[in-house]
Amino acid sequence: MSLEARIAGRLAGLTPADLPEEAVLAAKVSLIDALAVSAAARALEPACAPFLSLAAGTTGPSSLIGGGSAPPGLAALANGALAHALDFEDTHDAGVHPNAALVPAVLALAEAEGCADAEVLLALAAGCDLSIRLTLALAADPGARGWYHPPMVAGIGAAFGCARLLNLPPEGIVDAVSLAAAQFSLTDELKRSPDSHLRATRDGLAARAAGVGRIVFSSSAAIYGMPEVMPITEETPAAPLNPYAESKAFG
Repeated sequence: MSLEARIAGRLAGLTPADLPEEAVLAAKVSLIDALAVSAAARALEPACAPFLSLAAGTTGPSSLIGGGSAPPGLAALANGALAHALDFEDTHDAGVHPNAALVPAVLALAEAEGCADAEVLLALAAGCDLSIRLTLALAADPGARGWYHPPMVAGIGAAFGCARLLNLPPEGIVDAVSLAAAQFSLTDELKRSPDSHLRATRDGLAARAAGVGRIVFSSSAAIYGMPEVMPITEETPAAPLNPYAESKAFG
């Protein structure tokens, strides 16, 4: 079994009851911190304005920091653009901001899916933990090879948390994280170039990519729900997971 499959299997088996009290408290503090610095950035960082404007022209189930609502992807993008804009969000000594992409991605998805608070805290704890462990495991600085890795690693953690929030099976977790990683990468130049605002708003792109698991699981394959036997065949009974899947099953 591959390493990613083992990690995904461990995540799929976690429940809110598995979290120690210290982890629950840390997730709550990180959530409050993320919301506070994001709210401040809305008024203080002009680079966030285009992202906020894009989301403000829509409506949806997910809240926008400062008022309004949007579809989950746009809410994650706009709120994520705020998360690192002032560079005051929480930081781990390993050199990663584990919650900047994670919090906006998980909150946007949780509102859209109607998830319980305990599930949200589990997703935040799990995604944060993975981001930090991945950063600590790096043998060398990816910047030496031209990559700006902190938001990339945080984006993987955010996808991990979103996949847990959706209760994806291990195979679905691996797919969701892989697709998120394929959508989001940054070169080291952006943290040095005076012509780029991406260093401030980068986590919005990571947060939006992290929610890809919802798209994957809302595909035609969602007609079959969570089948007990894999692979899916034409004989697999239908068990639609959402309205989109029901419409595909109907027609």
